[in-house]
Amino acid sequence: MKMGTGFFISASGELATNFHVIEGGKSFKAQTQTGAFYAISRVLAADRERDVAILKADAENAPCLSLSSGIPQIGESIVIVGSPKGLDGSVSNGILSAVRNVENVDVLQFTAPISHGSSGSPVLNAKAEVIGIATASIASGQNLNFAIPASVISSLARQTGNESSTPAYAGAAPTAAHQNDAPQTDPVFAQAVENINTHGNSAITLQLLDNVARRFPNSASVQFLLATTYVSLAMYKDAAACDRKSVALAPGNPDFWNHLSFTLTLLRQFNGAKDAAEQAIKLDPISEDGWQSRGWCFLKLKDYASAEADFKRGVELNPKSQIGWEGLALVYSGLGRTADASYAKKRAKTLSPRAPISLAGGDPDAGAEGNPFVNSNNNSPGAPNTEKYFVTGLSPKEQLSVRTGPGTKYEILTKLPNNYNQIRIAGSPVMSENTQWVHIECSESNGWVRSKYLRKQE
Repeated sequence: MKMGTGFFISASGELATNFHVIEGGKSFKAQTQTGAFYAISRVLAADRERDVAILKADAENAPCLSLSSGIPQIGESIVIVGSPKGLDGSVSNGILSAVRNVENVDVLQFTAPISHGSSGSPVLNAKAEVIGIATASIASGQNLNFAIPASVISSLARQTGNESSTPAYAGAAPTAAHQNDAPQTDPVFAQAVENINTHGNSAITLQLLDNVARRFPNSASVQFLLATTYVSLAMYKDAAACDRKSVALAPGNPDFWNHLSFTLTLLRQFNGAKDAAEQAIKLDPISEDGWQSRGWCFLKLKDYASAEADFKRGVELNPKSQIGWEGLALVYSGLGRTADASYAKKRAKTLSPRAPISLAGGDPDAGAEGNPFVNSNNNSPGAPNTEKYFVTGLSPKEQLSVRTGPGTKYEILTKLPNNYNQIRIAGSPVMSENTQWVHIECSESNGWVRSKYLRKQE
C-alpha cells in the first residue's frame, strides 16, 4: 500500500497530490488530520511528466488551501506540512533556494527537510499560500529537495472544468478540445491519424496509438482515437475504458461524452450511456448529437415517450440527421404508429449518414435498420451478417481459440471444436501477426478468431 500527502484546492473536494503517489493504484482514500476519511471517486486530471495529479474526493465544504498566483522569490521563507513516514501534520521550514529546469520541467528547490511520505505536501509561503507541491529529494544531498510550482497545479485544475478552485491568470485556459495534445506534431500520431482517415488496418492503427499513448498518457485526443479504434475492432470494454480516460482528461468536450455514451450503448449499459449523453447535452445543448445519443438510450430502455422527445429535438436542430429520423421510425414502430413510422423511414432514406469517424461493429443485438451507429446498407463495414459459418481445418485434437482481441497476445475466452456451426461474422476482418482475424458471435462467446478456420454454411 502506497502512502503520500495531498491537499484540498477546492471546497468541493478537488485534491492535489503527486502522480507517483497514485500510479498503478485502483482505489484511493484520503484521511485528514482530524481523522476524517474521504473516498476518492475518480482522477480528474494527471500529468505524469511533471508528477502532479488532481483527484476528486467525496467531500463538501472541505478545508482548502489557496494557490499563489505570484512568482516565487528566491530566499523567501517557506513551510511544508506533510506526513513523513505516516506522521500526520508534520511541519518543517526553510527557504526557497533556487528555481531550476530539470529535464525540461521547472522545479523549485528548497531547504526544508522532507522524508518518505511527504510526496504531495504543500509548500507554503508566508501568506499560507501554496507556491508548490513537494515531489522529490536527493538522498545523497543535504537539503536538496524539490517542488513543482503552483502554476502547474492551477493549469491542471482548470482542465477539470472547475475554475473556481484556481486563481485568475493572464491568458486563456486551454480549451477542452486541445488539452494535453502535444502528440499533434508527433510523427507516429500523424501516421495513426492518416491510417484512420484512409480506413487503414485497425490493428495497425491500434499498435501506433498504443505507442503514442505510452509517451503521451495525458492526451485526451489519443484516448479518444484509441476508443474509436477499439470500437472498430469490436473491443467495446477497452473502448469504454479509453472513453472514460478522455472525459476525465477533457470533461468539457461534448464529443468525448457522446462517444462514451455510444460505447456504453454497445455494451448494453444503457443507464450509464444515458448519463454520458446528458453530460454532452449540458455542454452543447444546440447540437443534435447529445439528444440523439440519449434518445437511443431511452429507446433501448423502452421509454418511448422520452426517446420521441429527444429524437424530435435532434431533428429540429438538424432536419437532415439520418440517425434522428431512423430513431423516430423505431420509436413509432414500438408505439404502433405505423403511418408515422413509415414517414420517418422515408425521411431517413433520403438522407446520407453523417459519419465523421468510420466505426465498424455496432450494437450486437440490433439489425441494420435498428443500429444507430452503422449504415443501413448491408455492404457497410458495420452491417450485420446473418449468414452462418462453421469451424473447419483443425486436427482432431485441436480447437479454435476465441480471443478478446485480434492476436495471440489477447486472452482466450473459449475454444470451439471442428464442425461447430453456430457462428456469425460480426465485423470486417483485420490483419494482425500476418494473419487475418475476424470478430464472431456465437452461443459460447463473442470474440476474435483466425478467419482461415471458418467456412460459410451452404
